[in-house]
Amino acid sequence: MDRFFIPPDRWEEFRLEGDEAHHCARVMRKDAGDAVEVFDGAGRWARAEVTAAGSDTVALAKREEGRGAPLVPQVGLC
Repeated sequence: MDRFFIPPDRWEEFRLEGDEAHHCARVMRKDAGDAVEVFDGAGRWARAEVTAAGSDTVALAKREEGRGAPLVPQVGLC
């Protein structure tokens, strides 16, 4: 399932805007009825359905939401 980023301060609006909307609608060719997953980078995630897709905004309907620990990058030096 394709994943897209929603900033934490816009989580309640629950739509993709700008570059994320363009990537979803034009590059990945998602359209109404397609399933996607979104995340906020702070541990929240949701599975959603695209309800409308335009080049600058993609509207989503939340189907399932959860919270997990944010991923911590690991660096290994040789």
